[in-house]
Amino acid sequence: LIYRGNRGLAVHNSELQTDRPVSDDHRDHTPVISPDGSRIVDSYWQDGHWEVHTMNIDGSNRQRLTTTPLTVIADKTELVSEEVMGKERFVVQENPWWNHAAPTWSPDGSKIAFLTDRSGQWEIWIMNADGSGQRPMFPNGALEGLTLSYNGVDERMLSWR
Repeated sequence: LIYRGNRGLAVHNSELQTDRPVSDDHRDHTPVISPDGSRIVDSYWQDGHWEVHTMNIDGSNRQRLTTTPLTVIADKTELVSEEVMGKERFVVQENPWWNHAAPTWSPDGSKIAFLTDRSGQWEIWIMNADGSGQRPMFPNGALEGLTLSYNGVDERMLSWR
């Protein structure tokens, strides 16, 4: 069993009744162990938005699988003027980053499904286990009328089973 502890991720061995730390990073959330037991995928809180990361079961070899392209960040970044202590400064009005969260492994471990708001609303997307081939899981309109949201809770949102 993998869970989010006080200071990061930990694995509980029910046979031995022992717990072993995997990561000491409090930004790791919603961990899921791969079907072969060798890897972990999780939601990672990074700079005000969610990303999908993987790592080995021992916490080594962390890899970020999702990101917002710089062209999107530049396009969505709108600076607004505000006055602070009598001086004008420019700040970003909204967070221009996409969120990617609540990942889960396919039964064979070759794919990862996750939630993303890159289209302006939360949708279910899929990618290869190495982060390549990111695309919507369902064709346009297939989930019409279904509203998804992700609020950063440590609950499993998606499952292949």
